[in-house]
Amino acid sequence: MDVDLRRSDSNCLASQTTNELSSNAWEWLSNLTLTAKGLFLSSILEKPKIFVSCLKSAGIEALLRQHQITHIFSFAPQPEEQFYFPNKALSVLENHQTISPGSVYQKLGISRYLFQLKDDNTNPDFQLQSAFEAFEDLCRAFPEGRILIHCELGASRSISFVAALIAKSENCSFKSAVLEIRKHREVGIDAGLAMQLSKIVGIPCE
Repeated sequence: MDVDLRRSDSNCLASQTTNELSSNAWEWLSNLTLTAKGLFLSSILEKPKIFVSCLKSAGIEALLRQHQITHIFSFAPQPEEQFYFPNKALSVLENHQTISPGSVYQKLGISRYLFQLKDDNTNPDFQLQSAFEAFEDLCRAFPEGRILIHCELGASRSISFVAALIAKSENCSFKSAVLEIRKHREVGIDAGLAMQLSKIVGIPCE
């Protein structure tokens, strides 16, 4: 899958280092200060068009309308949200499509997929792998879609998946992809998740 980095000055550079974190790992895994206050969606990629947000922003109708979101890949449900998974025995992506009666997603006709993964390295490898492959499938199936991916803060799980997508497509390291994303949004990635996802996807962490 080819990706188009939003306002990128250069492509990611392939890394020759091993899939391990160095002692100064947090210098690139996090620049999270929460200085960007308020509710918003960050545009990260142009093709496919991918946005990242926090959980609260992902439930704001005005923001979803403004950015014309067509699909949502979620790692957490909205507080007190009532939802169910209607599909069975289909693809992994389709099995995780949710229906939330009366929700803003149903009102706007947005297709939403929910993968409840933890923000650390305790997720079983097969669950993390299937979730990432489903994210790839979504981006591949809807190249002209406007996809929002979000977690609780929009800083770790969602950023990690977008970074892994970029790194795999551009043949660069997870670190290079994260540094590119940091130009557009603050990040605060769990180190364990970064290492586990990099290993599963088959990309160098640094």
